[in-house]
Amino acid sequence: RYTGISTTIAFKDSLPTSITVEVRDAGQRLKTYFKEQPAITLNLAPLLDDSIGEVVVSEEKLRSSVTSILQGTSKLLTISPSTIRTSYYHLAQKVVPVRLITDIQPASEYQLVGQPTLNINHVMLVGKLSDLDSIHEVTAFYTKDGIKDTVTTTVPLTIPASVRAAEDSVNVRTIAERFTEKVFHLPIQAVNLPEGTSARFFPSEVTVVVRCAMRYFTQVTESDLKVYCVIPEKMLNHLPVHVKKYDNAITSMRVSPSQVEYLLEQQ
Repeated sequence: RYTGISTTIAFKDSLPTSITVEVRDAGQRLKTYFKEQPAITLNLAPLLDDSIGEVVVSEEKLRSSVTSILQGTSKLLTISPSTIRTSYYHLAQKVVPVRLITDIQPASEYQLVGQPTLNINHVMLVGKLSDLDSIHEVTAFYTKDGIKDTVTTTVPLTIPASVRAAEDSVNVRTIAERFTEKVFHLPIQAVNLPEGTSARFFPSEVTVVVRCAMRYFTQVTESDLKVYCVIPEKMLNHLPVHVKKYDNAITSMRVSPSQVEYLLEQQ
């Protein structure tokens, strides 16, 4: 096992993941090594101070590390490889944004509240400068059906194979709540009305049905809505009815009728 290796370090040749040792001891004592699967830990931090250089773990260091985990009666005979040697260099770093791509479907009679949120919005990439220059973001793909509560899910990041990232996943938090509908009967306002005229609409008011999470039902009032028609320069038979909302708790609206007749009168 190796410690003290920062994420910006790259090795020319891979470090060996194991060494082979030969020891001499009584047969019964040797069996314990197979049961315990012994391991040594090498701290490479003192050998990685320069921006570029060579790592050498000497035979003496290896023998000392192995001897420290042997039973007192065991005699170390050989180590292979006897020395660990490779060159290293520091990689470049770049912080890029995380883009979340979702396909989320709430359960029946539920709706999503706001947008899914991430525990981190940026991630640090480490790699060759030439590889990092072409990467401007990383993505996370999140699909989920039937959400009816607050759900936090760990989603893997799509990291290009040529680089590595400080984080390989993000936590996506999604909120779904049971929705309800509220009905308002509201008058129509005239927008872009020519000076010296007034407008009469037929009908003079429309029905607006809004959808919101149940917790916002009492909060949403008719003052959060504006119903209006834009008066054109040239007379038309019908005008479309527009609805503007002033409260983000309202997630959708429908209006009936969607078109009305109108009459302009000189004041």
